Amino acid sequence: MTAAAAFAVTTAPVTAQPMAKAPLHQALDGLMRLGAVEPFGRPLVMESQVDGAQLGAVLEGLVERPFRDVRTALANLNQWCAVLILHINNKGCSVTAAPRPGLALKVGRRYDQPADQAFQIDFGYQVLKDSATELSVRLDAPSGPMGTSNYGIHLDAMPAGATRTALRLTYSYRQSNLTGWAIDVYMSTVGRGKVGFSRVRQPGSEATEPVAGMRGLMERNLMRYFLAIDAAAATPAAAAPDAYARRLNDWFASTERYPRQLHEIDLPTYLSYKRTLDAVGIVPGTPPTGRTP
Repeated sequence: MTAAAAFAVTTAPVTAQPMAKAPLHQALDGLMRLGAVEPFGRPLVMESQVDGAQLGAVLEGLVERPFRDVRTALANLNQWCAVLILHINNKGCSVTAAPRPGLALKVGRRYDQPADQAFQIDFGYQVLKDSATELSVRLDAPSGPMGTSNYGIHLDAMPAGATRTALRLTYSYRQSNLTGWAIDVYMSTVGRGKVGFSRVRQPGSEATEPVAGMRGLMERNLMRYFLAIDAAAATPAAAAPDAYARRLNDWFASTERYPRQLHEIDLPTYLSYKRTLDAVGIVPGTPPTGRTP
């Protein structure tokens, strides 16, 4: 995998700008009426877009956990690190104070790349809303490697009844000519045949097939982060004993429900690399131990 492709897969972060959306509360009734949407098998919809150099994707769905658990799991920057570290290619995460509150995310080209060879992306952090009925958080990075720019992650969440949470996760970034070339190489080699979740109609036909190319890449990445939030919400007390191991196992199991899109390695391999990392925001400095699923 090329460096640019790996960066896009793992960090292609988020803003709602490419696909303007109404406030989440206006979509809540529709989300609560959703049944299991294919290919997700759960109440979830996804959209992606490539507009020149600007790339964007947005996901809306329901998490089967009370809002208070989702809010606790995303309560501060340490908790965000504890979520982001679950992604297969993320190699480290630490909270930063200057020049503004944020986090430094280490992103590997591959799952087996050492952390000292990974990219470091410095995100700023802003809580837009935080109450018993609404959470809105934004992470943004003005620049990244190989000329990429305008990264942002934007999460909105609110209660969907007593036991579920409505969630919107969006991302976008701007690629450069260099990253565009590198991603083209990736798509024609190791990325060939990889697809996303939404379906597109083929020219001159009524048949549809899963989206491929850059949109497919962004959708895979977005889904991995959504599933990380879902796993964290099941263990909202991140500092509890064995929380990191539970999250690792839960995240991996959830990705394996979508093997065509998300399967990369087996569980023992995934755990072997994650055990070498500090359990960021959970038990700092203590390598976690997995459990047999």
